[in-house]
Amino acid sequence: MVKKQYLVYLFCGALITSLVFSKYFLSVSIISLVVLGLFTLDKTKGGWSLKTNFVEVWDQIRNRQYRPFLALTLFFFLVLFSFWQTDDNWNYFFRKVTIKLPFLVLPIAFLALPRFSKREFHNLLYFLLLLITGTGLFVCIDYAQHFAEYNELVKIGKQIPVPGDHVRFSVLVAISILVGFVLYSNKHFFSKAWESKLILGCTLFLIGFIHVLSVKTGILSLYLFSFFLLIQYMVKKKAWAVGLGSLVLMGALLIGAIRFIPSLNQKFHYTKYDLEKFFQGEGDTYNDSGRITSVKVGWELFKENPVFGVGAGNLREATNQVYSEKFSGYPPFTPINQFMYTLSSTGIFGLSLFLIAFFTPFLFKRLYTHQFLLGIFVVHIFLCLIENTLENAVGVGTFVFFLVLSLNHFLKEAD
Repeated sequence: MVKKQYLVYLFCGALITSLVFSKYFLSVSIISLVVLGLFTLDKTKGGWSLKTNFVEVWDQIRNRQYRPFLALTLFFFLVLFSFWQTDDNWNYFFRKVTIKLPFLVLPIAFLALPRFSKREFHNLLYFLLLLITGTGLFVCIDYAQHFAEYNELVKIGKQIPVPGDHVRFSVLVAISILVGFVLYSNKHFFSKAWESKLILGCTLFLIGFIHVLSVKTGILSLYLFSFFLLIQYMVKKKAWAVGLGSLVLMGALLIGAIRFIPSLNQKFHYTKYDLEKFFQGEGDTYNDSGRITSVKVGWELFKENPVFGVGAGNLREATNQVYSEKFSGYPPFTPINQFMYTLSSTGIFGLSLFLIAFFTPFLFKRLYTHQFLLGIFVVHIFLCLIENTLENAVGVGTFVFFLVLSLNHFLKEAD
């Protein structure tokens, strides 16, 4: 009989893989982890029996120690309880509820799952690092084979082809660099001590790769969490000279990458051109102009419905109406800013609950002092400012999985 912990390991690995390659297997992996959390197969004298873990889960829920798990469920209930505002847009409403379902089921499942030891926790992060490094190598080979063609794509605002969505992939690359730093600083290895050199090599490769990939979201995520980790290091160790020197090197690295990496140089000039067009009032078909306009639309919706918003199920239709009335030259997007998205759809009431749900897992018992959680926190604060990152399956899966995995380890470690 395969031990339950091995199955949990397997499906956590499957979930990490599905974040890169398959939304379908993302759902399968989540369902599998929920089943493993809520049910146990026990061997008895009469054979095998299926036991529920509901009592154990309820005991965990009542324990103040695990309140961050419950805080995450607010993301789900915030959307579900806006049903009373939905007019005739039930398909859109139920799609939004389905996307947020992992915020309900994964925290409950991980409350019941066995605690991950430090080694087990780091092994899963190690798997992510190796997976993204291997995928990055294939992307680099493809880029080298189509060098001129892909650089022309970047020049007109397109992307170097990657598995799945380029923004979500670039975020996973940034998180993998964070993982490499955490693993290397903790001297982690799976089998042999020399693997620390492999971890360092993978991390350095991904730092170069993320600049070649030239997705602004991933690059800025990398520099932001690096900045905050350096600040944390400077304050904790009082190593002011080392910290400031590292900050200077970071700035020099970014400037040098923009100057000498063709794809990033093209992206820099395209972004500059995009913003110039926006301020000239001609940015209707450009990426960054569209983001800014969508936030303006969200603000218009909020002003009309400040307390409870227009409702999660009505947001798409209400957005289209504002575009047709005030921004007819722009393609309609729901607000590409998670805070504005929440504010326009659920109002001040909803944004208040959203902020509680977002900050509790990081502020509770100063969990942000852990390097990995601090990095995840900084990355997702930034993502919420420039994306509606929690409105798609991969964005939700990335955020909630790495949070509940970390909470399972760090909170239960403190028991």
